[in-house]
Amino acid sequence: MRAFVAVNLPPHERAAITAALAPLRDLSAAVRWVPCESLHLTLEFLGSISQVERERAEAALASAVAGVEPFALSLGGFGCFPDRRRPSVWWIGVEPTAPLRSLHSRVRDGLSAAGFETDARPFHPHVTVARTRNARDGACRALVEASATFEFGVAVEVRSIELMRSDTLPTGARYSPVATFPLSH
Repeated sequence: MRAFVAVNLPPHERAAITAALAPLRDLSAAVRWVPCESLHLTLEFLGSISQVERERAEAALASAVAGVEPFALSLGGFGCFPDRRRPSVWWIGVEPTAPLRSLHSRVRDGLSAAGFETDARPFHPHVTVARTRNARDGACRALVEASATFEFGVAVEVRSIELMRSDTLPTGARYSPVATFPLSH
C-alpha cells in the first residue's frame, strides 16, 4: 500500500478552498486540479509499505501525537513549486507555526526511529491544489499572472492526523484514511 501521513482538512474548509479557486480553473488547460475531497496537508510521505510496516507506522504515529494539544492552522496565499517560470505543483500556503513544526518533527522523528526513511528537506507546509501536466512555455502564463494577486485565507483547527492510503487510478489519485490519531484534549 502507498501511504502518507496527513492533516485532513474539514469538509467546510475544503469547500472554501475549492470555491475560492473556481475563477482560476479555466486559465490553463495544462493544469489538473485536485478534487475537493482530496485536499490535505502532507506531514510525511512513506511510499509503499507492507502490513508489518503499517503496524510500525501506526505505533510510531500514536506515540508521536501523545500529549500534543489541538491547534489552529492559517491557510493562505497561492503559489507554485519549483517557481513561477516552471510551475509544477500549485499550492495554498500553510503558516509554519510552532505547533505545526513541532507536530511535523515529532511525526518525522517517530517514523525515522521506527525505521522509515523520512524527507530530509526543510518542511514547507502547503496544501497541493493542482499539478501542471505537459507544461510548455507559456502554457500556464495566465495562471501564473493571476496567482500574483490571488488572495485566500482560512483558519483550520487540527484535531487529528491520519495515516492515509493512496490509490492511483486513471482519473488520478484517490486517498483514504487507514488510521486516525486524535490529538490530546
